Amino acid sequence: MQYAPEDKLDIYSDAQIGLATLESNPEKQLKYVEFIDYYADLT
Repeated sequence: MQYAPEDKLDIYSDAQIGLATLESNPEKQLKYVEFIDYYADLT
């Protein structure tokens, strides 16, 4: 995925909101939150 570094936080936030909106199972949410965190590579 290509995006500008200054957009990283907004993209991360949108991914988390999308996950919470689309997945109601808390166990699956936790699984995918870790995936999003890993690939966001925030410092």
